[in-house]
Amino acid sequence: MLLDLTTFTEIDPLNHWSQTSSRNTGANIIRDESSYVYKDYGVDFFGDTVQDIDVEITSVTNQSYYYPPVIGVWGLFNNLGDYASALTPSLSVYTEMIRNSTTNYYIRFRCAKNYQSQSYYATIGTKYYLKITSNGTNGTCKIYPTSGDRVADTNILQTLSITVVATLYRYLKVGFSWGQMGSTFTATGYVENVDDGTLPPEIIETDTLSLSDSIAVLRSGEETLEKPDACTLNDAIEIYGIDIVDINNKIYISKEELIDIDSKINTVISVISDCTNLISSVNGEVEDIDNDIRTLAESTNNVQNDIRILADYQIPGDAGFQSLGTEYIKVYINEEEKTDVTIDTITITKILNGVHTASFELGRAYDSTKPDTDSTVLIKYHNWLLYKGYISSITPASTPESIRINCSDKYWKRNREKVYFFVGHKPEDNEETYYYYISHALSNAIGWNPGIGNFIPQTMNLFGTPESDAIASLITNSGNFAWYYDENENKKLWEAGRGSIINLERQELDKNLGLYQVLKHQFTESILNIVNKLRVQMGDKVIRTFNITGGTKEYPAYTYVSVAHTAVNPDWDDNYEILAKNSGTGYGWDWHNVSDKDKYSDVFTKYKLPFLDPEMESWTDRYPPQVEIIIPWFGSSWECSVKEGLLTEGFTIDYENRELIFNEPIYLVRKNEYGMATEIKRAMVSLSLWKKKYYSNTNEGDDPESDISYPLMFFTDKVGTYPETIINLLQLSNLSIQYGGRYEDDEGERTIIPSWNDTAFAKDLAYWQLSKTAYKEIKGSINVTLDTVVTYGMNLSNRIQIDGVTENALNIMSMTYNISNFTVAIQLQNGQYYRRNTSLPSHGV
Repeated sequence: MLLDLTTFTEIDPLNHWSQTSSRNTGANIIRDESSYVYKDYGVDFFGDTVQDIDVEITSVTNQSYYYPPVIGVWGLFNNLGDYASALTPSLSVYTEMIRNSTTNYYIRFRCAKNYQSQSYYATIGTKYYLKITSNGTNGTCKIYPTSGDRVADTNILQTLSITVVATLYRYLKVGFSWGQMGSTFTATGYVENVDDGTLPPEIIETDTLSLSDSIAVLRSGEETLEKPDACTLNDAIEIYGIDIVDINNKIYISKEELIDIDSKINTVISVISDCTNLISSVNGEVEDIDNDIRTLAESTNNVQNDIRILADYQIPGDAGFQSLGTEYIKVYINEEEKTDVTIDTITITKILNGVHTASFELGRAYDSTKPDTDSTVLIKYHNWLLYKGYISSITPASTPESIRINCSDKYWKRNREKVYFFVGHKPEDNEETYYYYISHALSNAIGWNPGIGNFIPQTMNLFGTPESDAIASLITNSGNFAWYYDENENKKLWEAGRGSIINLERQELDKNLGLYQVLKHQFTESILNIVNKLRVQMGDKVIRTFNITGGTKEYPAYTYVSVAHTAVNPDWDDNYEILAKNSGTGYGWDWHNVSDKDKYSDVFTKYKLPFLDPEMESWTDRYPPQVEIIIPWFGSSWECSVKEGLLTEGFTIDYENRELIFNEPIYLVRKNEYGMATEIKRAMVSLSLWKKKYYSNTNEGDDPESDISYPLMFFTDKVGTYPETIINLLQLSNLSIQYGGRYEDDEGERTIIPSWNDTAFAKDLAYWQLSKTAYKEIKGSINVTLDTVVTYGMNLSNRIQIDGVTENALNIMSMTYNISNFTVAIQLQNGQYYRRNTSLPSHGV
């Protein structure tokens, strides 16, 4: 099946690419432009690949320059940008013109990671049919004369075989420019009929396994069930029971040992009624139960809210699950159990992107033996580790004969260590440690790979930042993520809108209280801060004077544009551009009356700069201006008053009056055999400048909430389900568009001034912002028993669903343990998953 190329994204400042459903055409592609056409298939999407494409170069301008034009027709990349800026790693096919030839070019198959490439000598105006294969480290590009030959694998014109680096790729590009070392020559061609080949299918994730029939396991008599071997369970197991009615026989629940369970196991039984005989459980036997079992029943007179309070330590009775009680709470300092801990004073707080803390009192005087700071502290409930941290401070308690121990977890401990690096595009003249991708910084500097941050951000300065805070900065800049250390000091990623779901039951009035029900809940919903569409403005604001009266105006943005190799016009009367001997009057440029001095003063010295819109444009010294003296093709018999080529001195530029003024006349002169001047004329003067182009908020007649007025602005789509559209402005400074060129410094070294377009990066930023503001905010808190937390294995990465209370599962934002009443207060909030994935183009720094 052929790919629809109109679904690909075009980054094309010069508007050289165009797509139909089957063809992408590049018209007049210049080597040093920055443009490309791509589709994002997601991280690590492409592995082994087979794809067919049809290619033709239709025309090329006459060439004699050292750097011929290039058109990319197919490529797998992990970076966005033109070929030069997205080079490594990549596997690509591109066409490169042959110098001084208008009839032939090369089809080149290349793996940039190991510099492997092979080429085919192709003919302009001939269509070729390619089959590209990547299998492990083997790469081939077969070239056929017809599509039928490609199907039959016959009449192969050439097989390009290279060793490739086995890499997974994200982006498929069906057109790209080279992006550096340019010339003014161009090539035109197209790629079409790009098939999907062996593109990996999209994976649809699912969490639910449905069984249409019941499963019955029959055992006879008193048969003994042997405990099965321990097994490793890596996924969540959800067992939902059905109604069990009129059970008149004995029920055995046999406990089995499960080892290395990495995810939760939920067993949910809905209704058990009319159980008239023996019920056996792991906690003992209760026989001949003929009536209701009521544990800790309460009166509900005048209860306005659904709030239930259990008795101390949540011990409901002899039937069903039971709390073990405070005697099973233990505190260890440096692995030694401390028996003088006042259990009721223990509190624990766990948060995202911050330090987990704990505190408790020891029954000893401050001036007696105190534990050492930095000592390791463990707080356990039976076999469950509730907290691991380190003593960070010791203070007197409320009573004279006790001290308070304050603890902080590994987040605090690792913050003592500093990191020293930057993330983003590395400056060429900077020796500091830089990582291009956030993921590279996390894996190389921190030693953790959570699977996010696979993009180049705006420069992040983390030089001298505490390690844990640096991780938080990297994680939160990758999308709607956070992190924390768990009780075993493992780094854990938190994802908004994701995480395994724990289903809890709310309490109901006039019904018995359950040990694992929600004791208390309180939620709020708000639409006060909803913004679901953005008008995005890139660039920096600027206030400038725009008329001779001194009036000023604020512009929301501007771009830099290279005005390169522009011929400037003389700012003098052509009639004075003559030698006296040729004038007929006996007067000319080289001999004139003193009274006519002013008429000749500007001849061969003053030129007019190109025209600017005085309100919307201005010249800039972003890069120094360049003046070049050129002798025309007929110049073999002419001499120039100065050396041909670039001038680095001897001129001034008056931007306000639009004038280029040479310190001395520059002209061409032809001499006779006796060395006397016979003719004189002006030289060709080429000027390269940079200008700022300014943009107004809107053009006359524009609707500011729908019309795009200039290249540095755009609108997002409306996001979310809220019916009303609420739009806001988003200013993204330091993001821009630049149209580059070539620059030569005073020593004659040529540099490519880069082009870039930050629009794709800005769109990703804008939609990330909307993921936080486009939805109704739901937040609140619940109180549950400590037994609920440990039984379900609750942690900050979970989400909570309460039937009849919450519409959807909510992320856990923090957990506060209060051992004095065996409860845990949990803060909850809704969130939207968003993962940033668009890299910032290089600005050539």
